[in-house]
Amino acid sequence: ELNQLLDEPAFRKAWLEYCELYNASPMEQEQVLGPGIHDHSLRQAHSRLTAYAASLGHNPALARRAWEEFYHGDRRPPGPLETIHVAGPAVLRPVDEAPWVSSNDTAQWGLAAIECLALIGNVLPARGD
Repeated sequence: ELNQLLDEPAFRKAWLEYCELYNASPMEQEQVLGPGIHDHSLRQAHSRLTAYAASLGHNPALARRAWEEFYHGDRRPPGPLETIHVAGPAVLRPVDEAPWVSSNDTAQWGLAAIECLALIGNVLPARGD
């Protein structure tokens, strides 16, 4: 949004570099930024940043990397997709819930899905890819 409001080439360049490098491999990060950056938290959520850089740069390889990050970024949960049964007094009504799901993760997944589809939906991988 800031890029649309401000004509500031230095900010635009820095933002695109951040978008491209956040989920890049440690080797790619080190080539540009030097050693010691390797933060890979919220990879799936940040796939939308990679998609943004891919879209603006018309870069299909970067777009494919964004979809890889979206589909496989955080690799959660580490085990099987299981639910647990929770009953009173912890809840008013018994419920089966997935303790590995959080509202923040769900919201971030939704935002990433929306933005990846809007920005790089034209390179959406085929099923099974």
